Amino acid sequence: MKTRVSVHSATTYLAILAAAFFAALALALGFTATAYADSDEDEYALQSVMHLPDVTDEMTDASYWIGKQQDPDTVLADRATIDTLNQAGIDGDGTGLQPLREASGTYYNADKQQTLKNGAAGELNSMLESLDWSPVYKENWELIDQEYVDGILENYPTDGAVPDIASPYAIVTTHTTMRAYPTDDPILYTEGDYDDDNLYLSALRVNEPLIIRAESVDKRFYLCISSCINAAWVPVEDVAICANHDEWLEAWDIPAGQELVVTGYKVFTEKSAQTPNISKRMLYMGTTLERVDLNSPEEALEIVGTSSAFDRHVCYLPVRNEDGTYSKELALIGASAKVSEGFLPLTTANIGEVAFRSLGQMYGWGGMLEANDCSGYVRDVYKCFGLELARNTTWQMTLPVRKYDLTGLDDVHKAAAIAQMPLGTVLFWGGHEMIYLGQDNGKLYVISAVGGIGDNFGEGYTSYQVKGVVINTLDIVRASRVSWLSTLTCANIPYISNDVAGPSLYDVAFYENATTWPKKSYAHTGEAITPKVSIDGLEKGADYKVSFKDNVSPGTATVTISGIGDYSGSMSNSFQIGKIAQAIKATKSVKKSVNASTKTKKITKNRSFSLKKLAKVSAKTKVKYKKANKAGGKKIVVNAKTGKVTLKKGLKKGAYKVKVKLTAPANSMYEAAKAKSITLKVVVK
Repeated sequence: MKTRVSVHSATTYLAILAAAFFAALALALGFTATAYADSDEDEYALQSVMHLPDVTDEMTDASYWIGKQQDPDTVLADRATIDTLNQAGIDGDGTGLQPLREASGTYYNADKQQTLKNGAAGELNSMLESLDWSPVYKENWELIDQEYVDGILENYPTDGAVPDIASPYAIVTTHTTMRAYPTDDPILYTEGDYDDDNLYLSALRVNEPLIIRAESVDKRFYLCISSCINAAWVPVEDVAICANHDEWLEAWDIPAGQELVVTGYKVFTEKSAQTPNISKRMLYMGTTLERVDLNSPEEALEIVGTSSAFDRHVCYLPVRNEDGTYSKELALIGASAKVSEGFLPLTTANIGEVAFRSLGQMYGWGGMLEANDCSGYVRDVYKCFGLELARNTTWQMTLPVRKYDLTGLDDVHKAAAIAQMPLGTVLFWGGHEMIYLGQDNGKLYVISAVGGIGDNFGEGYTSYQVKGVVINTLDIVRASRVSWLSTLTCANIPYISNDVAGPSLYDVAFYENATTWPKKSYAHTGEAITPKVSIDGLEKGADYKVSFKDNVSPGTATVTISGIGDYSGSMSNSFQIGKIAQAIKATKSVKKSVNASTKTKKITKNRSFSLKKLAKVSAKTKVKYKKANKAGGKKIVVNAKTGKVTLKKGLKKGAYKVKVKLTAPANSMYEAAKAKSITLKVVVK
């Protein structure tokens, strides 16, 4: 119900009411901000742009989510891969994608026209029979009736009449919609809401190709095939008829790299009274036109009407002539507009940037209101890269791309799986889809075109209309009070073919980026080293087990995570166990005395002793000894291996200070010790 407020109230009164309203709304949404008043006790939130719970201002910038991705500028699919994916989508079962290049130009005969009418009659009469529990309204909010249904059905041709046009090949000349029935009369499901018209099936972008199969009795609608729908009605005034198949193909089958692709939410050609056919034309995201390149500044002069092409893109726009035939005219789009010369490289960064260009824009069921529903939004984002997705959620879920079935997972395991998926993954349940953005503070975030949400500010079982492209967590609830996370059934990565092998959700290797591995190295302790290893979102002992190998002695140890229970596969990592530090222990200065001959004043025979014992030398590895000075010359010898000191015959009476350097080398267990010097004082008396 809408409430009108008198415009005769005082300005100050309106200001007070507005402040109170926004304060109450902000508090309900969980936002806080300080309002400066006489008392510090009164604090409330006033914001010009509100967000859903747990969404902050910084999260509404694509760079916030792009920054969380690994290698966001890596090209995920090249042109050849995208072309292959597009063809696989056309060839796949249940995708609704149409092989327009190869499709015949045959009009429906009387039998096919009658079959089409019978199908529509069945649908419309089913609505009549269900009015008691599923009301459907006309424009005046009266329930539809037999007269309403008959009026629609009367516009179906059944005599096999062929449209009086040059060919069945048409080009969309203005942003329009495909409709379920040949009528402008609405099919309204929500009482009081004109913006919920189920007549519409899909938006059509400027320069999209169509093949005409029939014409309505009143000659105001063509029954057409588009790239994503087999048969639906399009207003005659929104398309132009090509002279033949070649002209039609040339209009939209643009050579690779020569495209001008609209990558913003909406872009407009420049307004001009001089060139009304191409003035202020609205071009929706994903619109693809033929780009015109210029060779010199002179060519840019007065190229369109009275305007030059300086700092503007030049392209061809399709035009519907007065007789309904097709032609094309040069048009200008400002260089500041969000357009791309050729399809954008399909990178995570570009997916994020394009997806956020529709943030806060209107939701439009089936392309009504010059806006998008959930699947149309996702289609347009990926069209900017040349990737053709199916029209609705059901058909998109059947595309032959990498697909993850989420139905067998509880919320904890489902969240763990989704958290490993890249930005741009498309998440589904029957009737809604969204683009995954990433994880923040343990919450999963998505962006989508949303019609309504449940009571996320209380505990009621009701639905609130949102009707916009918004960011939210998967914690929010539907009218049934079941969370979005619980409802999700499927996830697609639309730029990877299902022929490309990848780990299953039930393979522990899928969760490698969520795994806490041991640090790079640990000191040897003499006991088994078993650092903590875990997978965020999975339960050790229930979903996986951890084993270690070679984790006692110094060297390379291996840790392996193996799936158990519902999970399988394994993944391994390694860490180093460092060698044990050691030190040489020895008495810094020792003394050894021997007697010389009283007659010769020299020792008369070799005398030996152990420096190791004398200096109490010890280490974890075998110590080596090296005489480090010339004391005693060749008459005092130190054995390098044993530390045995030999005083040779003829050593003269006197005192000798022998410097000995001790070293202990590394082995498989211990590091090399720091060298140590000791002094051996030899006294010959």
